[in-house]
Order: sequence, then structure tokens, then C-alpha cells
Amino acid sequence: MLLNQKIIEELIRIQSGERNYEGELDKYDPLVTTCHTKKNNYLVRLQLKIEDSKITAVKFNAFACTIVIASMNIACDMLINKTLGEALMFTNDEFAVILEMENEPEYEKLMVRESIHKTIEKYILDSNDNPEESEDS
Repeated sequence: MLLNQKIIEELIRIQSGERNYEGELDKYDPLVTTCHTKKNNYLVRLQLKIEDSKITAVKFNAFACTIVIASMNIACDMLINKTLGEALMFTNDEFAVILEMENEPEYEKLMVRESIHKTIEKYILDSNDNPEESEDS
């Protein structure tokens, strides 16, 4: 599979450090939620720092192809300062258009959306398990 220009540009931004969300947030920070998503042989770990129902920081690690890595990086950039509701509204087609990869395999597009949704769902479940923490904020 050939990489399109948009993917190549994003990979250059990641490599140069201009816009690189690869890495990790403090796992001991109670505002950070971490979730893993696996598809085929790919694994993505997405971390969201959520304050007052708004995403204030994002990091990811991906053991995946360059398209998934570039997609995750762009998604992280799009998630900063979004509410949870706004983040849940992102679609696979939206990411495909942004990355100019409408004709690429579906699983590569699904990784981004599924990672976002699973992490937010985990945050909501964890918040419901600890309602006293939510009331203190």
C-alpha cells in the first residue's frame, strides 16, 4: 500500500516533534483514563486527561502501521479541548476524509474511532463506580 501525501506529512510532523502525541500521561493522575484497543495485529493505547467533562490532554502509543499512527496523531490533535460529547461524535468517515484515505481498509479507520469511544466509555464507567470523586470536583 502506498502512503498518500497527507499521511506522509503527518509522519514528518510526528518525527520532527512539531505535533507528536505519542507517549504517555501520568498513569497515577486520577484525571487520566487509559484504554487499549486491539484489531488484527494492531494495538493502540489511548490516554485522555478529562477535567470538567473536557479533554485537556491526550497521548497514545501504537503498535500498528504508519496509517494508524498518523491517524491517531491527528485524532489526538482534534480531541484537545473537546467535550466528551463532541469527541464521541467523530466518525470513521470524518477521519478518512481528513487523511484522504477513503479507500483504505476499514480496520485502519476503525482503530481511531474505537479507541476514542472505548476510552471515554471506560472513563464514564470508572466515574460511575466512584461517584464521590465526581461530587468533589
